[in-house]
Amino acid sequence: MTPSADSRAIVAMSLRIFARIWRHGFAWRKAGVLLLDLTPTHNVMPSLFSDQPPGSDQLMQAIDQIKGRFGRSAIGLGLATKGGQWRMRQDRLSPRFTTRWEDIPKARICTAERGKGASLKHTRDGSFVLR
Repeated sequence: MTPSADSRAIVAMSLRIFARIWRHGFAWRKAGVLLLDLTPTHNVMPSLFSDQPPGSDQLMQAIDQIKGRFGRSAIGLGLATKGGQWRMRQDRLSPRFTTRWEDIPKARICTAERGKGASLKHTRDGSFVLR
């Protein structure tokens, strides 16, 4: 393997090695990868026959910036275990007024009492009441 700072290349090589050592019928609990002889990129002799795709450095820098700003688990390579517990967070999902009937705001009109002007109140269920 040629030296690389590209996580995709490291994961691809790890999966290739794991495919070689995999034996059907044996249970695996955890596998790890040790990265040895780490050096800064400016100390690595460039290769004439590099298999690193163009734009790799910019992509890895962007991923590092996202992780730095939003945390290590904010972005990844898309590897997940079968039957994993990951679920999309939807606690701040915007209403879809134009695509779902259920999200269209509802209004109920109640008769106003004498001497009071009508007012529009927002209820907990997302509807509006005109009083």
